[in-house]
Amino acid sequence: MGNSIHIGSDIASLTDLSGASYGVTVLRGERDAMAGPQFEASALPGLGGGVAFANGFHARVLSIPAIIIGSSRSDLASKVDAVMALLNPELGLQYLKFDAESDRAWRGSVSGRISRKPKGIVAVEITIPWTCVESAAYSTTETSQTITINANPKTFAVPAAGSVAGSAYALPTWVVKNTSGGTSGALTLQNTTTGEKVSTTAGIANGTWLRFDAARQILETSTDSGSTWAAAMSNRGSYRNIPRLKPGASNSLTLTGLSSGSVVATYRARYL
Repeated sequence: MGNSIHIGSDIASLTDLSGASYGVTVLRGERDAMAGPQFEASALPGLGGGVAFANGFHARVLSIPAIIIGSSRSDLASKVDAVMALLNPELGLQYLKFDAESDRAWRGSVSGRISRKPKGIVAVEITIPWTCVESAAYSTTETSQTITINANPKTFAVPAAGSVAGSAYALPTWVVKNTSGGTSGALTLQNTTTGEKVSTTAGIANGTWLRFDAARQILETSTDSGSTWAAAMSNRGSYRNIPRLKPGASNSLTLTGLSSGSVVATYRARYL
């Protein structure tokens, strides 16, 4: 591993561009510590100005200076081609990780011209413009926690001990598994730490799994232990805010409507 970058569509299996086929070394460069917040400033008559803030961030754009070094002119050309093939935006959204921050990855794509400056015969300097689809980076480590449901309602903490890592809200999937022997009641999942709550209009049959996806804000069900999933948005109740996880805190949650089963919370910490 060198001072390079890793890229790929699967955060658990990224290609190291410092490898012999690519020869990439990241140069020193400046990056924002946090993406800029969304706000609008305007003059308000009689008030001496005014600012309106939105609850979010502008897109984060990374400008990555790097050098590709080959052993010969033909080797350099081969490495440049290999690097460009991995950075091709036609591949869709990918994850990008820096060696210097190996615990997190940025999801996005090349969003502009990749400049190229020859440095002699066997090296070329490039600058990669990378626009993140989200302003926060994802942890390269996935966290999974299983909570046994043995009471209705059931209150539990995520994580079981300590605090959620990161500096941005985590976006978990909550998989509710009914093993009660009968159909559950209508379900309500609430994070009392954040006040976010989601509910259903009806219960789920014994053996059925219901997935609340906070990133996509959708409901899905599975009758084959998670092998396949079907949309269940018609079962969404009056509470429609699938709970996120607050960073730096122990999150207190309550599930209502199920007497026996489990909840599996799966998430990655996120970093501003």
